[in-house]
Amino acid sequence: PGALRAMSTPRDTGLPRTPDWPCAAAHCYHTRTLLGGQALLLASLLLTLALCAQTDVSAPPALAQERDPPAVAAPLVPRLALDEPLFTARYTSSDAGLQSAWQHAALSIGRRHKEGFASELVAPVGPFWGDMALTGRAYLWYTGDTSVLRAGIERIFFPSPVPEDEGTQRPLAAYSLLWPQMLHTYYLHTGDADYARALAAYALPELMAHFGAALGANGLLDASRLPAWPQDLLAGFPPEAAAAPNAVLNAFYCHALSTMKILAAELGLPSGDYAAAAAKSQAAFGATFWDADAKLYRDAPGLSTHSVLSNALALNFGLVSAERHEEIFALIRRDGVNGADRFRPYVIEACFRAGQIRLGCDLLAFSQDASWDASALYLIPQYVAGLGPADFGWHGVQAAPRIPVGLDEMSLSFPIPQGRTSMHYARATGVSLLLPPGIGAWVEGEIGEPIMIRNEISHGRGELSAEQWTLLQSKDWTARAGTGLGVWVSVGEQMLRIVQDGRLVFQARCASSASGIGSEANSMKTPLGWHKLVSKLGKGAVRGQVFRSRRATHEVWQPGEQPAEDL
Repeated sequence: PGALRAMSTPRDTGLPRTPDWPCAAAHCYHTRTLLGGQALLLASLLLTLALCAQTDVSAPPALAQERDPPAVAAPLVPRLALDEPLFTARYTSSDAGLQSAWQHAALSIGRRHKEGFASELVAPVGPFWGDMALTGRAYLWYTGDTSVLRAGIERIFFPSPVPEDEGTQRPLAAYSLLWPQMLHTYYLHTGDADYARALAAYALPELMAHFGAALGANGLLDASRLPAWPQDLLAGFPPEAAAAPNAVLNAFYCHALSTMKILAAELGLPSGDYAAAAAKSQAAFGATFWDADAKLYRDAPGLSTHSVLSNALALNFGLVSAERHEEIFALIRRDGVNGADRFRPYVIEACFRAGQIRLGCDLLAFSQDASWDASALYLIPQYVAGLGPADFGWHGVQAAPRIPVGLDEMSLSFPIPQGRTSMHYARATGVSLLLPPGIGAWVEGEIGEPIMIRNEISHGRGELSAEQWTLLQSKDWTARAGTGLGVWVSVGEQMLRIVQDGRLVFQARCASSASGIGSEANSMKTPLGWHKLVSKLGKGAVRGQVFRSRRATHEVWQPGEQPAEDL
């Protein structure tokens, strides 16, 4: 909140301005004081102009004038200070490969959380700057926290100096073809239209102008006119193609233009230039890279190589007509996920998006690697469970479960702004979807499975009223529970609530004794007052396990079943 409060500040404020950090091409950083006394780091020209100068690419006229970007948070410390999430996503599956992929991803996200995502924030930058694009999205699905994705959005486009061990300052950020996708994902999950519109209005024309300087006459990017690819991106891709107008770079460029067009239309910004550029680049992509003899996309004009990356990215970003799919799937089945770490998730995503669910799951299960496995988190809820926001800000849930062949059961629970959403699938009973109160669901297409949708108060995100907190304090809540977790059972409301440090973190309907309240021994009544928990039942039990007299039975309730007794 307040990150955009300087948006309406005129450029010439008359406030003190001194150069601090020189960089290439005779441009330098400045410290400028903005409204509210907040010192933010702004660039007189964005860093990538320096990169252009180093590669003999002249800056387009649109970027030759100084233009202050929107004020965004850009702290000097190259790590994020993140609170411990109250809830994290949980996933279980009868498919051992998917289960293992999720567990690896969850461990990776936990490690990155503790490190403040430092490695992503100081990673090498360039047109594909993909570490934060993937892990930011994964962290969003895992915790419901958008701060990592937002930090990536701001740091990728708006440069900020980062202190190094030697006491020097190194700039961080560059133009990225993934930036429009990151902003669109953020907008879709938060509904923050003001923030998205402010950044898009400034950044999208800048991106168009920057990459416009590297375009050929056919409307495609020439890699030789952009910063060279890092070595780690060349895995599974011919080095000679990386320095030419190639299919990988231009697949990302086509995707960026299409996303710009969508963003502009959704945010009420002029979209005609983006739509025209997207149509031109897509037509040129097919004409330039399609090899009719091989029935595949070549890596670069004049080359006879057809990598998995070039073809899977074209498939993922909607550049391939349906009659050309089968040859690409055959290539992927033959060569697998063959490419740099940060490209692999896009290859797997291509299979999911084109309807090859089993192939996508198998690639995900057999392509685990500690350096990239955090990305699995967004692939599983978004493409295996098939869930996502039905509108901006999760005011509805779109459900299109894609159940792979051979999967008997899976469960997913993840946080959203309004609380928590849970999905369970069992072959015998179909799909059940539990949502916070007031949240609707839209089922997309024919999923081939029965689906039950229900709103549950336990999945909502409520708040303690002033009266409720006063009641708890009158019962010595702070003295007994402190800032830790405590359980409050209201017999009158028949509600169980979990409270931590004055915040309501969970609530659900409950049932106290039918015999009423009382403390007499063997009366089977519910005693009032403070209780100490000395044991817990159900740890390690399967979902739906039925207990009788505190002992597990052979009975397992499945969503959708209507038992004769009230469980």
